[in-house]
Amino acid sequence: MKLYFLYLLPMLFIVALHPLSSQVYPSTENFEERTKKQVLELTERLYLSEEQAQLLQDILLNHGKIIQEKRSQFKDQPRDSIRAAFQTLELAKNAEIKNILTEKQFTSYLEYAEEQRLKRRERFRQ
Repeated sequence: MKLYFLYLLPMLFIVALHPLSSQVYPSTENFEERTKKQVLELTERLYLSEEQAQLLQDILLNHGKIIQEKRSQFKDQPRDSIRAAFQTLELAKNAEIKNILTEKQFTSYLEYAEEQRLKRRERFRQ
């Protein structure tokens, strides 16, 4: 009986921890790789020219670096001030992107950005 219990205990432990393994954790990809994938997806979706794709990638990489710097600066700040700062950065990024896209492409980009935002929200709710 004790031997059976010794085999059963690790199995219970594994089953109990399984839901933790399905939680969302930060990606192992680095920021540059994720940005390149995002630009490829947007290139197909928005029919970007090579020049537009390169400019978009530059904007997204620059914006991402700024966000990473701000995250480390805002560690102890109230949530509302962090949100306001990031919203300002998002508006600035969108203004830069608007300058390189056509009106139709920019509208599609905003739809894509909203879809991604909703997907992130769903992942964090799970």
